[in-house]
Amino acid sequence: MKIQLQPLSREELVMELDSAIAVLNQLQIDLKNSGVLTQNGWNLLSAVRQELERIWGSVISDKQ
Repeated sequence: MKIQLQPLSREELVMELDSAIAVLNQLQIDLKNSGVLTQNGWNLLSAVRQELERIWGSVISDKQ
């Protein structure tokens, strides 16, 4: 199987990052509410979200 990546415009990248952050936030909440998310898992998902937010901020600041 071959995967081809297409370049994204900044606007598309911002939309994809927004979507990824929203999905990750909802996943984190749902897993916590269901009682299956450990503190380590919470911390890991939080770190991933923070990294996505950092990338999002970089893309936004590059745009201006």
